[in-house]
Amino acid sequence: MGESFRLKSIKGILVVGEKGIFNELAQIVDLALEANTLSTKMFKMSPTDAGLSESLPLMEGLWNRAADAAFKCSEDITGGAVSPNVIDSLLRCTQLVADVVHINLHGGRELVRMAKAYSAGLEMHYAHWDSVFESMLASAEQSLLKLKQALGSSNVAEMMR
Repeated sequence: MGESFRLKSIKGILVVGEKGIFNELAQIVDLALEANTLSTKMFKMSPTDAGLSESLPLMEGLWNRAADAAFKCSEDITGGAVSPNVIDSLLRCTQLVADVVHINLHGGRELVRMAKAYSAGLEMHYAHWDSVFESMLASAEQSLLKLKQALGSSNVAEMMR
């Protein structure tokens, strides 16, 4: 086979349950993208902005939705919807994507806590670190968008773009 063999459709080799799992993972990725966008907005807010602490319940809501979706996805995986040889890998992927939302929740909590320290006289933003964190959040967004593209694509060439 070698060089002449080309896989044109990744979804063509998946069973029906695995296709459904990919769709469920894509929904969790959407929640991770929302959480990343909210984290970016929170990071750019002034420490005195009331919107900072008001954003935290929104982030907690995203986390709850992601946790519920990950639980359902894990149940579907272990309930026989997928081929036994990929169960462990799909469970790890599910947990990893849900963890992205959880990490954003923890980051949001820390921003709110830093804002309280700011009111006590501590500086919250430093130019060098701000640019590092903004770059990390932008990279996370690009990565999540690529993952969503891969999960929704049926063509390997599309996945690689």
